[in-house]
Amino acid sequence: MLPIFLASKTKMCYFLQEDRRQNCSKLFTSKEVAFAACVSDHLQFLQDVRRHRLPIESRRHNGRNTYDLTSFAVSMVVGELREYGISLSNCGRLLSRIDLDDLSHKTAKLHLD
Repeated sequence: MLPIFLASKTKMCYFLQEDRRQNCSKLFTSKEVAFAACVSDHLQFLQDVRRHRLPIESRRHNGRNTYDLTSFAVSMVVGELREYGISLSNCGRLLSRIDLDDLSHKTAKLHLD
């Protein structure tokens, strides 16, 4: 479990370092969210997100769909679960147990550190 956490934390830290260089709150594109989930086709991944009701939500920003850090973290968890061979429908059921408000507070704290 530790190597998965370290790999995920390294991926998250890379995107947070990019955010600090820009000196603004990071909003991720659909391609970055799909990359975090280890998926090559971002359009197929977004369709699967809607189909399996994964807790990844987009917002409109400057006429584009963007994703916050909480959605990015959830997509990383989806990527790690998929590496263990867990289907997206089961990922959706497992992720429904996560308190998204608490996760949002934790990612905001990580973002500020």
